[in-house]
Amino acid sequence: MPGQESVKVAVRIRPMSQSEQARGCQTVVKQATPNFPHLLVGNGRTPWHPFAYNYVFPPSAMQSQVYEEAVSPMLHKLFEGYNATILSYGQRSSGKTFTMGTDFVGEMDSNVGVIPRAINEIFCLIADGTEAAVALVDTRITCSFIEVHQDQVYDLLTENAIDIERHPVNIREAAGGNIILEGLTEVPVNDKHRALDCLTRGSFGRASRNPAMNVSSRSHAIFTLTMHHTAKDDPTMVTHSKFRMVDLAGSERSKKTNSSGSRFKEGVEINKCLLALGNVITALSSSAGSSKGHIPYRSSKLTRLLQDSLGGNSHTLMIACVSPTDYNLSDTYSTLRYASQVRTIKNKPIINQDPPQARIKQMKAIIQDMRAEILSLKKKEDKKLGAPQHGNAGLTIKAMVPLFKLQNERAKKVKYIEQIKAQCARLQEGSAKHKKLRRQILQNETDLEYSNTQINDLQTNILATCSESLPKIIDDRLAKLPDGSKVFNRMLIKLVEASAFLIVA
Repeated sequence: MPGQESVKVAVRIRPMSQSEQARGCQTVVKQATPNFPHLLVGNGRTPWHPFAYNYVFPPSAMQSQVYEEAVSPMLHKLFEGYNATILSYGQRSSGKTFTMGTDFVGEMDSNVGVIPRAINEIFCLIADGTEAAVALVDTRITCSFIEVHQDQVYDLLTENAIDIERHPVNIREAAGGNIILEGLTEVPVNDKHRALDCLTRGSFGRASRNPAMNVSSRSHAIFTLTMHHTAKDDPTMVTHSKFRMVDLAGSERSKKTNSSGSRFKEGVEINKCLLALGNVITALSSSAGSSKGHIPYRSSKLTRLLQDSLGGNSHTLMIACVSPTDYNLSDTYSTLRYASQVRTIKNKPIINQDPPQARIKQMKAIIQDMRAEILSLKKKEDKKLGAPQHGNAGLTIKAMVPLFKLQNERAKKVKYIEQIKAQCARLQEGSAKHKKLRRQILQNETDLEYSNTQINDLQTNILATCSESLPKIIDDRLAKLPDGSKVFNRMLIKLVEASAFLIVA
């Protein structure tokens, strides 16, 4: 179907750890053919099961290879006004956080993951300005960083992100199905250093524990870059795009992690959330290519946030991270099975335009279609009537009837075109007035702030002058009064000083 695109899937096999090698663990995942995106999974006691994906990265693959082959080609779509999503999926300790780079601490080296590399390349593209899609627009960027912990959404860039009594962010659905996070902190970033600082700051606010399996995050993290593009040759043409980079918490089994109490409850919530995501994936894959079937996006906060990324308006890549050992065979097989289902999901990415601009573009298309129709009618009219002979003498009354009908229809269409043009003009005028009013509001706010500062300074000067000069004036007057009046006036001085103190306070 035109306009649809399958979700792309990359599988990354992590290297076997030294402890796994010491325990004598066996490899159960291998590439069927080197440099080919096919996998075989098995333990030798059962037949090897084949899987095929868009990309497969062996244990020897470097971070740069994963990024350059699977992620970098998606960035140009952002500057055209399309949404994009990268999400990592897999069991705990399979390398998701390492691959995504949500543990970034500020050093750009060969081990940094997808998010720091994407931030670096986006701002390099803007600074360079030679790419066609980038050169045609002026781009402004804001970033946000949230986590989903025990099915609650938390803002990682707010001032109380690390407080114990932090408050969750409310989710609501706007007109058109867009998900709104109320009060979410969105930080303007004009260079890569500011964006990377937000990534580092948010990472420290994530809810983490120390289970036996690994020191790893116990929450889902979503780092988002929101981009606003204004066409350089037409400032009224504005597009938007969102780049979501998602580090999902891994599924776990309590026997493997030795967790109990609150940690056990956290694990249960993580598994419930991932089960809801799995149900969405299953529903989307079973209804691929059709509009039938209910998709349970509302079953969890995570699935509501990923509604655009899976089956919606986005170019999406899933990076499925797996362990190579026989100890984790069942978890690896489950991850690969879900990854295969994700690959069948169809998204419908579209360019995100400002509503008034989209309406104007639609009306211009209608005008163009009507002009073509009028031209076609005119040609039919000329063909039916032929060339006139001796003025209109050769035309009979019968031939004039369809001519009058065509001319009347043509006049109606011309009038409709003029109405559409007038509506376009009103929309453009309203957009210009809105921008002008916004500038006036900003200027008024600046003037008000300056006036308040001037008033505060003037009040301070008056109070200072009053408190310093008034007692001196009274002392001079007292010196000239008889002794009987001095006692009364000294009491008056104390009363004045007390009044001045109360005014200052």
